[in-house]
Amino acid sequence: MVLPTSSTAKALLHAQLELWNVSFAFVRSMALKSAVELGVADAIELHDSHEAKVHPSKIPCLGRLMRALTAAGVFGVQTPSGGGSDDPPLYYTLTPTSSLLVGLSPQSQAPITAMT
Repeated sequence: MVLPTSSTAKALLHAQLELWNVSFAFVRSMALKSAVELGVADAIELHDSHEAKVHPSKIPCLGRLMRALTAAGVFGVQTPSGGGSDDPPLYYTLTPTSSLLVGLSPQSQAPITAMT
């Protein structure tokens, strides 16, 4: 068995990363569509995100959706200071990207994004 060289190993790793990005790109697209349909950007714009009321059974699903979109840079996240808790609540914020999804904004891209 021939061991790959450092440059070959890096090239293989990069190729695998590209393959995964292409293979799983639909996840980001569907998460974005779900957030638009749910009006997440509007809820954050109109209210502090910690005031938004969500049925307790939906919180795990919404948390996964928001983690995917914050990892993609669509939404921002912050933790309150001085919480003292081991697992403080997260507060989601709008980024320049997600501000384009606010439906009340004249430059809203939400209708176009929902078509995906």
